[in-house]
Amino acid sequence: MDWVSEYDALYAHVGGANTPGPANALGQIRDYGIMDMDQFGLGFPTYWRGTDKLAPHNVHSTTKKLWEAAEERKFGPEDEEGKRWDDKFTKWKFKDDASLENRGNQKDTTVPFWDQYSDYTVTWKYDREANVFRRYHGQEVQTDPLTKEHLSAKNVVVQFQTEKKANDGYPDGHLLYGTTGSGKALIFQDGKVIEGKWVKDSRGARTKFLDAKGKEVELVKGLVWIETVPVGSDVSY
Repeated sequence: MDWVSEYDALYAHVGGANTPGPANALGQIRDYGIMDMDQFGLGFPTYWRGTDKLAPHNVHSTTKKLWEAAEERKFGPEDEEGKRWDDKFTKWKFKDDASLENRGNQKDTTVPFWDQYSDYTVTWKYDREANVFRRYHGQEVQTDPLTKEHLSAKNVVVQFQTEKKANDGYPDGHLLYGTTGSGKALIFQDGKVIEGKWVKDSRGARTKFLDAKGKEVELVKGLVWIETVPVGSDVSY
């Protein structure tokens, strides 16, 4: 909910935790006044289940259908008082691609999530000519299911955040991550890595990425892919 709050965003999701305690996501949606786009509240035709994957990973929608449902729920760019969502929105800073001769030659970046679940490990391979990082899930190319294009990003950010159990009685255990405050961050761009930190002052504050000297990092124009891993994760690069 902390990340949704900094965008004042429509929140499209399929259910969620509702046990009393710090992991009560559905309760937080209500308490924080988040614009709720829950599949269980909207149903078909906004959402539908396909046969391409096993449940619960087979829920689909489209941006067009979600916008239409948002309009029906009167979720627009302005609130009841006429204030736009972006009146006080803090924008990130962006820059153009580095010239070819000024790009690095970043070796493969491996991002594990949990050591005991190696299937979740992601590898990013840098394409110097295109100046993008291409994503692999394990050793398999990860592609867009519609366009069949190899997934890639201009910027890859890895945030290290504290992980702890919610201890809310849920059988499989909910996990909580320290999404406010500050911590270590790795920002990959232009074939190089910036070793810095992430900063988020409060639930509604914008997450910023700073270099080792405390200066906000200018991101390369294009897609920004952010991954969060537990503190202590062994990210190789």
